[in-house]
Amino acid sequence: MISEQEIKNWKGNIILDAGTGTAKTSLILDKLAHVCLDPFKTILILSSRDALTKEIRKKVDDEILFNVTVNSYQHIESCIKNKVTDLSPVFANKYDYIVLDECQHFTEGISKYTDLSFKWIMQHSAQKVFMSATAKTLFRHLIEEKHVSLDNYYYIPKSYDYVYDIYFFNKKTDIEYIVDDLMQNTNDKIIVFINSLDACKKLYFKYKDDAVFYCSKFSKDKEAIDILNSQSCKIENETFTTRLLISTSALDVGITLKDYSIKYIVASIFNHNQLAQCLGRKRKITKSDKQYIEGLNDTCTYYIRKFNRREMNLIDKSKDLKEMDLFQYDHNQYVIKYGSNREHINKYIFYDFDKKKWELNELGYMTAKQLQMDLFEMKEKVIGIDRNKNEIKGIGYKRFVVDKLKLPVEKVKEYEVIKQETQEQTLEQYLESVVGERLLKEQQAKLKEVFKKNGLNARTLGINTLNGNLKDRKLPYNILSKRSDKWLDGKTVTVRYWEIVNNIEH
Repeated sequence: MISEQEIKNWKGNIILDAGTGTAKTSLILDKLAHVCLDPFKTILILSSRDALTKEIRKKVDDEILFNVTVNSYQHIESCIKNKVTDLSPVFANKYDYIVLDECQHFTEGISKYTDLSFKWIMQHSAQKVFMSATAKTLFRHLIEEKHVSLDNYYYIPKSYDYVYDIYFFNKKTDIEYIVDDLMQNTNDKIIVFINSLDACKKLYFKYKDDAVFYCSKFSKDKEAIDILNSQSCKIENETFTTRLLISTSALDVGITLKDYSIKYIVASIFNHNQLAQCLGRKRKITKSDKQYIEGLNDTCTYYIRKFNRREMNLIDKSKDLKEMDLFQYDHNQYVIKYGSNREHINKYIFYDFDKKKWELNELGYMTAKQLQMDLFEMKEKVIGIDRNKNEIKGIGYKRFVVDKLKLPVEKVKEYEVIKQETQEQTLEQYLESVVGERLLKEQQAKLKEVFKKNGLNARTLGINTLNGNLKDRKLPYNILSKRSDKWLDGKTVTVRYWEIVNNIEH
């Protein structure tokens, strides 16, 4: 780690490109704050989430760091937007250092006013320390624009040594299947991250008695806010008391979780930077932690959802990007093309009333360009030629995420294989239990339900479909359609039924 002597020798702005759990905040509070005592210098720490701001502020108060002030980017943005900077001491104090914690806020947390805080910070005379595990786009911009020299770029990779396995799954519906399986067959704690607030709520209501729910307190979803404020279970003391924590990506920074019983993280988050933050909420317990127990191994298994081309197309920003390129490089043509269209909207282009002209949100522009580069790599980059001499395009979401997050390849597995093995085992157990029995309509309906629960999705579930599925799975069973006659009320009645036979035994 960086020594106090090295900090004393810092000249110019600094980048700390350090993985989650690599003690970036501790470096500031334990070392930089100490170095700034003599000669006396002041530090402003800015963060992106309310939870993180409160956590840092508590540490500052506990350690009585009277030369450190803590606030949020949103506070800066709000004051500038509402022209009340004279009411905030943040704008009055002349800080020597501004520490930008989780500075991916400027490219990941883009809002209409994100650029306001960024411009204010960059114009401030203080020495800046940019910190994040996932702000590569911003860091590249800072280096290219010479705001930070390469000599002041520190890279500390995240360690995944505590990760037991990494499974990639294909479908939204797999999330519930995974959670059901883990809740029923383990006693461990599970964290679930889902972009969709509706999907979070649905899963929460299913496990309401053993789940805690988390979303942004600024969400416009009234039901979600009511759940957030009314639930008795909370996240505290670096853990949660329930077995299940269900959250949007709002938990992606600011919450540190250290608990041996947190063994699984299930994530359906497209943005790889937000995904890295979500996976990083679980921190490995080390000897320096109060939770440490000698001889107990702290591990975690990841379940990460793969996104397909159709979903990638839905978040494509190529149209917005073309408009921003036109605005940036040929403003007159932009006005000619869009100026008279009163319904035209591009959220990255706004009217600055102080300057009396249209402006481009540079951070939004930078983010849109990075998204398109990422999508190109996933979908369009030529990676080979097939046997028919056609181009093979796109590395796909899975490989992209593995490369970007530097996940240990040897631990990466396909969940579909595990799921199929589990389903086949469950189906085989049921089939074996009813071998030789007469399955009438009621029993046939139950059999069909077992097939459906174990992965058979078909419009009709007739005997031919079921037998075809057994053949595909290579299970040694066959369903026979039979009939028998019996005497009932003085006449012969034909009874039709199914019978399952084990092909190995016949």
